Amino acid sequence: MTHRPYENLLRDIGLTDNEIKIYLTLLKLGISTSSKIVENANTSSGKIYETLNKLFNKGLVSISKINGIQHFESTHPNALIDFIDEQKKALDEKEKQLGTILPKLVELQQRPLVPFSSNVLTGTRSIKPLIIDLFAKSQKPICAMGLRGDKRSKYNNFWWHITENELEKKKKNANYLFSENKSDYFKKHKKLKNIETKHTESITPMAVDIIDDHVLLLTYEEDLKCVHIHNKAIAISFRSFFMTLWNQAKKYK
Repeated sequence: MTHRPYENLLRDIGLTDNEIKIYLTLLKLGISTSSKIVENANTSSGKIYETLNKLFNKGLVSISKINGIQHFESTHPNALIDFIDEQKKALDEKEKQLGTILPKLVELQQRPLVPFSSNVLTGTRSIKPLIIDLFAKSQKPICAMGLRGDKRSKYNNFWWHITENELEKKKKNANYLFSENKSDYFKKHKKLKNIETKHTESITPMAVDIIDDHVLLLTYEEDLKCVHIHNKAIAISFRSFFMTLWNQAKKYK
């Protein structure tokens, strides 16, 4: 016998397919032993007691002993209404509990906005104070890539003095990734104790400094130009790219 007209609704109120099958079989059979239920419901005997106990806990089956043998019987179908009422009460209670924690959840969602700013600086006079300040406040090793010694000597001197005075003498760690290894400028950096230097044959972008959550993009034209970006996500992305090149790069011998 098929009970399809009832199954979807019983499933909607929270009964499993196996519970539905056994419950409807019991409605038809009346009081029965577990073996009789298994036979008529065409279900596995392995979980029959587990399913019957679940139906009992939902108030849809009663259990009794006759001559020392457990018998099972479906309760009146009105018990389904009571079962739904219990679910409503449980949901109401959960709604009340949820109401007490909602402010905390809202508070978690209200994260501070990730700071983002960018600006362009031109000339060593405007760029130098920014670099010195960022170097002084840095917590992580400074990463620089796209470094070359074939730019104008005034720019090499500019960076050398900053590296020597603000990093080396103050024992700040940095990783410098050069795009060449032949210049005196490169070889001079190899003598520094706190600056680890490598070179890569990969094509690197313009000179880039990554200082904590700050990224400096540098170009050497008539005047030194610097695009300063302050954003954690962008800095992480640049640092990740840097580390990929760094791990592939060669140490100078």
